[in-house]
Amino acid sequence: MGSQAKLAFYGFETNDPLSPIGLLLIAVMSFKGYSAYLLWFEKDTAITIAKLDAIISVCMCIASIVVLNFLQDGSEFSFRLELILLIPYYIKLGRIEDAWKAVVPANNLSLPL
Repeated sequence: MGSQAKLAFYGFETNDPLSPIGLLLIAVMSFKGYSAYLLWFEKDTAITIAKLDAIISVCMCIASIVVLNFLQDGSEFSFRLELILLIPYYIKLGRIEDAWKAVVPANNLSLPL
């Protein structure tokens, strides 16, 4: 449409959404939305998908810390503060996993009216 889309997530930035980094960021954001949807509506696979989302997010943060610092001149070190929240988030998901599976019915394909 003539305007630039600026995407940034976990230290990765791009102005072109159709570049490899742009497509990766759009995929990660979409996966986060899907994970949030599953948690919101208490679906069976919500905890598993949310834990996978947390692992992917931690890996992206670590990759941005390590890789992006080496690709730049290396004189500056940046730490991603998202890690401070992502690790406890993953731990909390692990703690509530058993209770979640006990409460969420095994066949929750339809929403109550």
